[in-house]
This record gives sequence, structure tokens and C-alpha cells, in this order.
Amino acid sequence: MSKEKILRTHSDLIIYTDENWELLKLKRKRAIELLDIFKQFNPYVYGSIARGNVHAESDIDIIFLNVIQTFQIELILHENGM
Repeated sequence: MSKEKILRTHSDLIIYTDENWELLKLKRKRAIELLDIFKQFNPYVYGSIARGNVHAESDIDIIFLNVIQTFQIELILHENGM
């Protein structure tokens, strides 16, 4: 059995400028919109948007805890102009 150390907790101090706060606000607003259109599947946001350490290229990570066919996701996105 391996005796490697495992990091159980981790925290970073993130100091945001006003521009960083605005970017986080915009990305979280977009994430809420996506959560709303998929609400029937009870999705969750994770990753940088959930942690709050976003940057300009950050994507929106959403997880569904149940199996959903990709065509259903594509259909919902299409119906909502995405």
C-alpha cells in the first residue's frame, strides 16, 4: 500500500480587483441561467465558478447526478438559443 501524503484540505488566498469581481459576477449570472434551463435535471455548478477563482477563459462546469442523454442536453440548449 502506498504511503503518499494526500492533501485533505486546501485553501488559497485570492485577492480580487474590481474587474475580477465583475468577471465572477458575470460568470455566476451565466451559470445561474444555465442551471435554470436544466432545472428539471437538478444540476450543480462546480469548478472555478463555484470556488470563485475565475479568469477570462474560465468555462462553466455543470454536473448532473443522473444519467442524461446528450440529445436531451443538446435539445434544451437549442431550444434556448445556445
